[in-house]
Amino acid sequence: MSEFFKPKKQVLKSPEQAYAELLGNSSENQIVEIAVDLIDEIDNQPQKIHEDKIDRIVESMKIVGQLDPIIVIPNPKKDNRYILIAGRHRRRACIKLGLDKVKAVIRKETNPDKQRLMLLATNNDRNTDYSPSELAFSYKEQMELLQKLGNKSTASQIAQENNTNRKTVHKYIQLTKLIPPLLSRVDSNSITVGAGYELSFLSTEQQTKVFNFMLNHPDKSKIDKDTARLIRLSPDDLQNIFYPLVDKPLLFEDEENITAEEPKAEKKINSDISETNNCPSEGQLQKNQNIPFNVLMMISFIIKKEAYSILLHIISNFPTTDEVIELINTKYVTNGVCFKGNFSEGEKPPYYTPDYEKYSVSFKKKLTVTFTSEANEKESYKLSYAELDTGLRKYLRKYVSAEDKILAIKQAHN
Repeated sequence: MSEFFKPKKQVLKSPEQAYAELLGNSSENQIVEIAVDLIDEIDNQPQKIHEDKIDRIVESMKIVGQLDPIIVIPNPKKDNRYILIAGRHRRRACIKLGLDKVKAVIRKETNPDKQRLMLLATNNDRNTDYSPSELAFSYKEQMELLQKLGNKSTASQIAQENNTNRKTVHKYIQLTKLIPPLLSRVDSNSITVGAGYELSFLSTEQQTKVFNFMLNHPDKSKIDKDTARLIRLSPDDLQNIFYPLVDKPLLFEDEENITAEEPKAEKKINSDISETNNCPSEGQLQKNQNIPFNVLMMISFIIKKEAYSILLHIISNFPTTDEVIELINTKYVTNGVCFKGNFSEGEKPPYYTPDYEKYSVSFKKKLTVTFTSEANEKESYKLSYAELDTGLRKYLRKYVSAEDKILAIKQAHN
């Protein structure tokens, strides 16, 4: 085999060596022995000491000795003393074994930010079961220090040095936005990390309501990711999310409980969607007018039936309106999709009457929906995709049960 195609031997670096390279110092420092009582520790650290890890190191050192050196820097305030940067558990294991000295590498780094960065990263090393909150605040501080030092792709660097991925790093950093009582429950696993991530997007007031609800309902002391997604989607409807009404839709205080039996009325023309049940006069063509709320809910029902991927995207991904419009344009408008159907069989939409027996839907610059009655009379409506997005979200809150939302979320992530 030629030298060109001969693969190079892979050399695995310790966490300390890898992070030394990240900080711009790849030289190998000499390992020396230092008296354990000459080493001072820094109190301000996000990671706690774990006695079980010390015990594991002790058992290992009884067999093979100290394999990995600790890292120290000279103490600038105390002659002949050192500050511990990495290796608190290893130093304690040496003390527990009755050893007077510990193997160490002395670094000459004088930049306080780089010292702190090394301390944070090298303490997130292998075989350590740190709590989610410890990792969260450690990752957050590492990112802030890297940005301060002018580094780019900070999440990628943190992920590489902590043997994880960028998505996980961002997820843990987001946990720092949880209120302390909820973050404590993430640490105790009453709330999963995935659920904590979803809840962290709520306001402080909304998070407090979630925590108080859990306190007042001991049977709901745990929250998984699917439930948290529902809470994030409808933070003011905790009762229906935790105790769903199987045969009834979710109702919200900001929407009227409208019935289809109320009489039709002429509709006012303006730029917003109306949440009244006023229907247009028969045969009236609606262009850029205020879509009646009952018609908007019927259109949303048709989208659920014919173009479910739009609704599923809203339920599972929490997209912006622009992202929903992009999905519609890419999947439906560009492909010239058109739907036709009738309500004679199967589930009926909200506010259904024979006036809306058949429907046709066309995706173009605007959504055009035409209803045809039994008497072959037609009513047409045009609405922007931003208006459709608003209607779909209202439909989700008003007519889609918690169970259906959970099933949709599971479907989207399987």
